[in-house]
Amino acid sequence: MSARLFVFCLFVFVALKASCEPDFREKTRDSCRAHVRESVPKYKIARTLTVKESNLIYLFLAVPSDSISRESLISLGCKLGEKYQNWDMLSAKIFTTRHAAENFHLPSGEGNALADIQALKADYICIRKGSAAGQELLYNDDPNSPYMTVQIDLGSPQ
Repeated sequence: MSARLFVFCLFVFVALKASCEPDFREKTRDSCRAHVRESVPKYKIARTLTVKESNLIYLFLAVPSDSISRESLISLGCKLGEKYQNWDMLSAKIFTTRHAAENFHLPSGEGNALADIQALKADYICIRKGSAAGQELLYNDDPNSPYMTVQIDLGSPQ
């Protein structure tokens, strides 16, 4: 892939992320190292989208709602970051239902059913190259809100 194409795709990925980013109730820092020993919740990959030219992968996962906590989602995100380390950019959308994971629309989420939006509990994002390099978990800890309310900066990807 040419450097120019990579820079363009990185710009589009970051711009889409920024355009969809709400005001967070809480912004905090954490690290994958702090969660190495925590168990990762069981999950099913319902759908995968790839853009090979920009080495970008989107995962849509279903995780049982009783397995969702801040710590378990950080552990899952960090594990996915390790597992998909050959991809320059990774976005893993984490839902409580397989139906939502299979049917969620990107990039802005327009046209999604309210139940699918409410089933979206987290988005793990990992960018390995460029000035935007880093990893974070956008987490919804408010059952009454369909929007991500907590931004957790997980530092540089390993």
